[in-house]
Amino acid sequence: MHAAIRKWRAPAAVLAGLTLGIAACGADEDPFAGFQTTPVTAPPAPQSVPSVPAAPPERPVNKRRPRPRKPLPRAGVSPDPLPAATAVPPAPDAGDQRLPPDCCSEPRRGRRIDAIVLHTTESADAPGFGDLARLARYFVRVRKSSHVANDGQGYSSRMVDDDRSAYHSSYWNIATLGLEQVGYSAFGDEAWLARPVQLESTARWIAHWAARHRIPIRRCEVAGLRYNRNRRVVAGVLTRRGVCSHAQLDPRNRDDPGTGYPWEAVLRRARTIVADAS
Repeated sequence: MHAAIRKWRAPAAVLAGLTLGIAACGADEDPFAGFQTTPVTAPPAPQSVPSVPAAPPERPVNKRRPRPRKPLPRAGVSPDPLPAATAVPPAPDAGDQRLPPDCCSEPRRGRRIDAIVLHTTESADAPGFGDLARLARYFVRVRKSSHVANDGQGYSSRMVDDDRSAYHSSYWNIATLGLEQVGYSAFGDEAWLARPVQLESTARWIAHWAARHRIPIRRCEVAGLRYNRNRRVVAGVLTRRGVCSHAQLDPRNRDDPGTGYPWEAVLRRARTIVADAS
């Protein structure tokens, strides 16, 4: 404590006076009667601490659900009439490499078949069924398909049955049969004619399908092609039923089987096979 402040002690005379005064009072008398006391104010009742307001319930995040994709339009039935029925020549022998239906095809639901489409795989031959097995694995991976494929050695593989739509030409799948030929669209006429067993296989598939589904053995014709913003065909009509190149059905995106493909030789051979079966 500071040196200037000293503890005060009451003088002895003052203490004696206070003692005598208290003794003079009766036992029942209040020695502090007459003094005015200030009433003690009760301490304020403790106020409850306002609780932190609860956070408002979180609004569900408005996650935009992706709009379901509209199914792409499908080709309508060709107005071209059916030719007369003929005897059906046998299909070429084919290895069974049918693709899983949940990835690569869908039911045709009785829809009429109007055309046969020829493709090229843009891949090289391999010994035996190696190239066709590789093609089947590729189709499963990319969820595409073809009804049949053949290679330069004349081997064929059945991948999708005729009564199902294979995923080979988008808008036209529902109305067509697809035949993949191992080879390149860049092949010229000489390169194709150097693969006679493959062309014979293709001609036999065309003859079999043409007679079975009453498709004329001639080049098809297409009109009214229209594309969407994603460059996919969304409209078109097969005005002339027959055998089509993939390029005819989707000229903006496809060029197979190429300008050097020997159409006349293949279709002539297919007609001969049908005539011989009659």
